[in-house]
This record gives sequence, structure tokens and C-alpha cells, in this order.
Amino acid sequence: MAGISNGPVSNQTTSTITETLVNTTTSPITVLYLVIPSANGCNSASFTYSVTVNPTPQITSAASTIVCNSKAQNYTITSSVTGSSYTWSRATVPGISNLTVSNQAGNIISESLTNTTSSPVVVTYVIIPAANGCAGPAFEYKVTVNPTPVITNTSMSQTVCSQGSASSVSLQSNVSSVTFAWTATASAEIQGYSSSGTGDIPVQTLVNSGNTQGKITYVITPLYNGCPGIPANYVVFVNPKPATPTIAANSPVCENYTLNLTTPTIAGASYSWTGPNGFVSNVQNPSISNVTSAAAGLYLVRVTVDGCSSDAGTATISVTPTPAKPAIVSNSPVCAGTTLTLSTNTVAGASYSWTGPNGFTSSLQNPQISASTTSASGTYTLTVTVNGCTSPAGTSTLVVNAIPQAPTAGSNSPVCENSNVNLFTNTVSGASYSWTGPNGFTSTAQNPVVANAKVVNAGKYFVTVTVNGCTSATTEVNVDVNSSPINPVLSSSSPVCSSGTIQLTATTFTGAIYRWTGPNGFTSNLQNPEIPNSTLANSGTYTVTINAPGCTVTATKSIVVKVNQTPLAPTAANNSPLCVGTTLNLTAQTVSGASYSWTGPNGFTSSLQNPSISNVGQVNEGEYKVTVTVDNCTSAAASTSVEVNESAIVLAGANQTVCANNSSNIFYSGSISGGTTTGIWSSNGSGTFSPSNTSLSGRYVPSAADMARGSVNLTLTSTNNKACSASTSSFTITITPSPVVDAGADQEICANDEGVMLEGSVAVASGGVWTSDGSGTFVPSNTSLQATYVPSEQDKEKGFVTLKLTSTGNGLCLAVFDEMDVTIIAAPEIEKMGLRYVLEGQRITLNPVVRGQGLQFSWSPNLYLNSSTESNPVVTGVEDQVYTLTVTGASGCVSEEQVMVKVLKPIVIPNTFTPNGDGVNDVWSIKELWKYPGAKVKIFNRYGMEMFRSDGYNEPWDGTYNGKPLPVATYYYIIDINSPIYKKLLSGSITIVR
Repeated sequence: MAGISNGPVSNQTTSTITETLVNTTTSPITVLYLVIPSANGCNSASFTYSVTVNPTPQITSAASTIVCNSKAQNYTITSSVTGSSYTWSRATVPGISNLTVSNQAGNIISESLTNTTSSPVVVTYVIIPAANGCAGPAFEYKVTVNPTPVITNTSMSQTVCSQGSASSVSLQSNVSSVTFAWTATASAEIQGYSSSGTGDIPVQTLVNSGNTQGKITYVITPLYNGCPGIPANYVVFVNPKPATPTIAANSPVCENYTLNLTTPTIAGASYSWTGPNGFVSNVQNPSISNVTSAAAGLYLVRVTVDGCSSDAGTATISVTPTPAKPAIVSNSPVCAGTTLTLSTNTVAGASYSWTGPNGFTSSLQNPQISASTTSASGTYTLTVTVNGCTSPAGTSTLVVNAIPQAPTAGSNSPVCENSNVNLFTNTVSGASYSWTGPNGFTSTAQNPVVANAKVVNAGKYFVTVTVNGCTSATTEVNVDVNSSPINPVLSSSSPVCSSGTIQLTATTFTGAIYRWTGPNGFTSNLQNPEIPNSTLANSGTYTVTINAPGCTVTATKSIVVKVNQTPLAPTAANNSPLCVGTTLNLTAQTVSGASYSWTGPNGFTSSLQNPSISNVGQVNEGEYKVTVTVDNCTSAAASTSVEVNESAIVLAGANQTVCANNSSNIFYSGSISGGTTTGIWSSNGSGTFSPSNTSLSGRYVPSAADMARGSVNLTLTSTNNKACSASTSSFTITITPSPVVDAGADQEICANDEGVMLEGSVAVASGGVWTSDGSGTFVPSNTSLQATYVPSEQDKEKGFVTLKLTSTGNGLCLAVFDEMDVTIIAAPEIEKMGLRYVLEGQRITLNPVVRGQGLQFSWSPNLYLNSSTESNPVVTGVEDQVYTLTVTGASGCVSEEQVMVKVLKPIVIPNTFTPNGDGVNDVWSIKELWKYPGAKVKIFNRYGMEMFRSDGYNEPWDGTYNGKPLPVATYYYIIDINSPIYKKLLSGSITIVR
């Protein structure tokens, strides 16, 4: 039989069935035996004997756990067999202050265990499951109770100065392998500390920005295996750092004066000075008399208040030696009108004081006297001052000489080539002379001569005189050397066209005078005259006469000039406007005997009278010009303008795909460039264009027929094309179907149901998302179409919630949704019944508080109850039992609640015990008293002195007082059960027997 490991048996003839059946499942199995009685060779009717084989329950909950000291457990015992009951016990363990417990019933262990040691202690619970009257094997549940760590550092504070380092704190505990977590709070003026951390408190540089002592308090919690211990405080006091003192001094000082150093007074401060040349002082305001240069340098002072020293205040002191007498350097002697320069060596940090003739003074190191005069001659004096110390005066005598007047000069100019040029100037006493002139001429003679002069010797000659090294201003003499006009050569621009310019030229002769005459009354004194805007009357012979001053030769020469008539500008025309790609025809008026010359855009040239350009483009648009030439005379240009229109370039745009429920988002944006920028839209459908079909950009609203067909073509055509044909461009709009969503039919659920099972469906879109107008949750998520909706307490109170399924992954479509309504029916409410006590053999009534309409009651198991269907059954105290109440409301909604009934046996109090250490009857043990956690036990001697007290019977009396054995005697007890079961005190005597 399935679930029974025994094999089949048959034809057994014994009258006793002794077979042991093994159930390998977790549920009861019924085994049927077929018995056929027989007597005297006759068989009677067969008989069926059924045996129900209950399964052996096995504990399936965890075998171990770890808890913190004195923290309640929350261990739920589970079994392989549904409906199992459990009993459990725990022995006393060294290091655990809890007393032994035994024969506990129920499936929850919530006991708090107290570890009195500094190491983990393992406590073992022995659990025995039972089901259907069958006990399972004992199961050991081990609980490791961690100790409570305590910080054991002997010192819990330190004091540091601001900007100093607080020492690291190595934290210690009574429990090994402890970790530490800490947080820190500080006075507002403290910075630089860590606000939290783990492990030891590290070295930290702390800053107190205030003026009074601040502190940081570290709250440290020891942790052992996640269990917190007793927090402790560690305090760091941070004294402020005194402000950096300032230094005042009478620096700089001259050598042999007294240097005075001062700094402001700080209450309670001590002072420490250091400086150059081994200077030290503890005086607030020290002085150094008769200072030397060795006293110059950096001085420092620090102040110390409450053991904290400030940063050093500093000052650099200068001791200035008396400077040496300065030496004077100058550019003397100088000439009047030039700059007299004075200078001396640079002295570091010095100021300068100059005096001299003519009221001269200066504070510059190197002064100058510009445009000096002879009155600046004399003795100059200089002193230098460094840091108030003035040197002896240095002196020097300087000279300023006068500048001679510019000489008077002349020559025998003008002269003819090959004659002598005579230069001369007035006599200046004590002077030297200097001449310069053209062609590299120089001379130091007072009156030099340029013999056999040439034209290259003509120009400006300059002379100066120098007296006492001072040179006069320059005198200028202009000399003309003229050449003889012999065999002149004439030329002209003949022939010229009327309105052109006649250019006449003659050979150049230096200094010559030219006189021209010619037709039509022409005269000119220019060497190379011009006749602009010439006419036919200017044709003829032109004559020039040439002579030069200083020369006796005169020359006369003639030349013939011809003027031709210039033709008029022709008339020009063309066949534009044209479209790109056609032929341009240019035409010009016929002129007898003329040649033609056309120019135009894109480098066009032609010598034809009527040229053409095929396949024209935009580059051929513009102004064309033509001239005619007759007898080498070219007319003015005639022009004609050509217009070339470009064909329109039309772009309608890319194809589009839209959704049927989002078709209002069909936007078009065409472009037209080239010959025009305007156009008109058309459609092969029946939709409309907005704002109009002449707007290049807008929105197309498809008609119902467009959407039914699933596509539509839009075409953009150019307008205002001028000489060119219209251009077109199209694109296609594809219209896809909309998503379809079904949330499912409306539902009704009970308030205590696990949730609403959803069966949503989405077509076209890739998925969906659930939302609620309530505050419940979707499991596993709101994106699962088959999710479960778990109503919140607010949903249940409202009794109604609407769930919406909205499509997602809609692509180009708008999301769509569908709703379902969920009605939440209230389940019966059963208040917690907790734990009930009853004395063995007595009765109590179970009084659950239940709210709801049309209620039906069912209690299980139906053991020791007067009824399993009454709302208030009576229980007889036989054994501990957990009862489950199932209540069904009028709507069919069901609620359950449990109550534990503990049966208390009579308390038996022994009147003697023998605390002699033999392990037998060594303590006064009161069975069943441990089941009354509020019990109080007191024991007195015959004189009324209290020998023992226990609040809660956690520890039986061992016959001692203050750790010492009491003598054999009779003692007296009072027990306050502190329970509604026992409403009076128990008292009596107990005798210690050794």
C-alpha cells in the first residue's frame, strides 16, 4: 500500500494480528485487513478490519540560533505533521542565571536567557513533538547566548590644546573579540573631529575656534556578534589656542640707539621672546640698548595660557648703519642746452639730497638738468640718508660751456655744368668749420670750392662751427648746377582717339625752362604736358623751345599728333528671363567696320556680335557688357541684364508611422529652396491640412477613411516658379492599430483573504501596469498581468477599491486602460485571547470577543470541551491544550484565532530538605511553582529575620544565608502566588536536616 513500507501479506491463519506497520508519509493512512472466519470446513462471510497508522512527527524548525543576552527569543516550533503539539524542557546551564524548566507546552519559545559570563554559552532545549497521540523523536534546539560586553578602560578622558593631536584611544572590554561603534558630539566651537566610527578612537587634530574650553563626548557601544553592550562616554577636553600676539617696535633704528619691543597684555599669559644674535627674554616688553647691525633680523614672541602656546607673532627689525660719504659722477663739461647728468652709487634703502648752483635741489639718486645753461656751472653737494641716518656730504665742480651762433654762409649759385661752385661763411674766433653736401662732399675749410661742378653736385650744402667742443646750429646753402639743352628728343601718344588724352614728352635738362605751342591755340610751360578729352581739332604739329639759366644754349623741336574719332556705344539686348538649362542669346547693334568685345558673369568673353550660352546656370546670371572698336578706338560699354531662374528643390520629408489613437500628432515640415520658397500640399486621402495647405509646416488630420485604409500620401508642389516648371515631393503616413486592454471582471473578496488574483490581458502593446485608487500593493509587482493585489487596511475599511490596468510599451500609440471594481467584504473580527489558566480538574469558560453578522463557531480540537460549536464553550482542566476558534460570517468569510489553556497542578510544598551536598534533596524544590511567574517566596527564621527571598521562582532555596549554610532548624515560609487561581497566601514551616 502507498505510504506503508510493509509488503503485502496473504493466507495468514493465526487468530492474532501482531504486525508492526510503518507510515512513511506525514498523514494518517488506513490499512485494511480482510478476515474470513472458517469452522468445520465452512467459511462465513468475510470481515474487514481497518487500522489507521498515524505518521511519526519530526521537528522541521531550525536546530540552532544565536541570541543577545536577556533578549526574548521568537522561536516557532514546526513539524512534518500538521496539527502537532509540543513539549519542551531546558536544564540549568552554568553561566545562565535562568532556572531549569520542564514539561513546557506550546509551539513558541520566547524565553529570555541571561548570560552572566564574558563568553558565549550554549543552552540546549529538548523538544518532543506529538501528533494524533503519537510522540516523535526528541529534538535538540541549541541557543547560543552571547555575553553583554562592558567597556573596561580605566581612563575615560583626556585634555589637549587646540590644533594639537588628541591621542588615539584603544578601547577595551571584558569580552574578547568585541567591536566598538561610537558617535561624537562636540561644543559648537570644536572642529576636526570624526562624528562617528568603529573600532578605536583615532588620532585627531582638533581645533577650538572659541575662547573657552570645549569638549567632545564620544558615546561608545561595545558589540559582540551583533549584540550591543553597555554604552560608555569618553570625553576629550580641548583648550583654546591663544591668539597670535602682535609685535610693535621703533624699527628701523640707527646703530647705538635703543630698540624697544612691545606686545599687548594677555591675562594669565607668560611670554617667550627670541631674536637675532642669541636674544631671548621672558619680559612682556623687552628693550636692547646700543644696538649694532647684529641685532637686525626676525624677532618672535609666543604667549602661553593654561599650558597652550600660541603661534609665534613675528616682526622684522632693521638696524641701519651710518652710510659712507657718497661719490659724485657727472658728464661735465657739457654744452649749454644739453642735459647735465649727476649720479652716485646705489645705497640700499637710502634717500638722496642734492644742492648746487642757481638754486638747484633734488631728492633723486641720479638727477638731470635738461637744457642746461652756463649758470648751472659750479659746485654740487650730495648727502644720503638710510633709515634716518645721514652720510657726510660729497662735492664736485661742474662746467657748462656756451654754444656758438650758427655761421652766415653763401655761394655763387646758379652755375652751368663744368663751372666752379664757390662756398663761403663768416669768420668765428677760435672756431673750427665743418661742411657737408651732395655727392659725398665734406670740407673743414672756412670757404671751400667745388671745381668743374656737375649736375650731381647740385643740392643743399651745410656748415657748422665748433668752439670749446660745442657745435653751433647748422646753416644751409642751396646750390643749382644746370645742364645745357642740346639735341632734345620729343615723343607723343599719337595716334589717340577722340576724348582720349594726348601725352607730349621732351628730354629732361636740369634747370631748363620749356615752352610748348600747337594746334587749336595750345601752349604749355610744362616739360611733359597733357591734352585731355582731345578732339579732331587737336591734330597737327606741336613745337617746344628749351633754355636753362646760366647757360647760353637754346633748343627748338617739333612733333606731329593725329586724333581719330571714337565710335558710340552700341545697343545690347538678351532673351531672359530663362530657366536653368536653357540657352541665353545676346544681341548687339550693327556698327560698320567695327569689331565686338563681350564680357559677363562667370568669366564670359566673346568677339561675336550676337553670341549664345547654352545650358545656362545661376552662375550665368548678371550684367553683360559689349564694346565696338573702329580704327583702334573703342566705344563706351553698353550693358544688358540677364535673369536665370533656378528650378525649385522640394523636400516633403521622411515617411511617418503613427498610431490610430495618436493620429493627431501627424506633423509635416516640408522645405522648398532654389527658385522659390512657396508651395502647396495635396493628399490622396480626405483629411485636412492645418493651418492651411499653403503652409510648408503644419499638422495633417486624417479622416476616418484615411485611418480605415491604414495609409495616406501627402505631396508638396512648388508655386511661383517664374520661368521654371513646378517641382513635387511626397511622403507616406502609415497608421497602425491601437492597443487593447482587459483588466478582467469585477470581484468580491474577504478582508482576510490573501489578495485579489488578477488575470489581465494586453494586445498590441508590449505590457501593462496596474494601479489602484487605494493604498494596497501588487505582488510580485504591478507590471505582472497575473499579479495578486493585497489590499491595505485603509482599503479594507473603505470596503471598495478600483484597479486600473494601463498598457505600457505602447510604441507610437497613446496608453489605454481598463478598470475592474473589487468589493472587500469584512471578515469576522476575533480579539486576541492570549493565555488562560485552569486548575487541574476544574473548569473555565472561554469567552472570545467576536464581531460580525450571522456568525458560526467551530473549536478544534474537540478535547475536554462541552461543545465545539458554541461561542463560549466550557473547558475541563486535563492537560495543556491550544484551541483554534474558526468563525464564519454571513458572507462566508472566515477568521481564526488561538487560545492556550494551561492546566496548573496543585502546588505541593515539602516540609524538609537535606542541603548536605550529596546531590539528593539538596534544595527546597516546590514543583509546579515555576508555572506562576509572579510568585514571591520569603523564608524567615524563628526570630522573624528574612533568610531568603525570590521574586518569581527562578531559584530554589539551598539552605544558605549570605552564602553560608544555615544550621539545622525549622524555618518559616510565606508564598504569595500572585495569581487569580490562588487568591490567598501559602504559609508553613520547613526543616533543614543535615
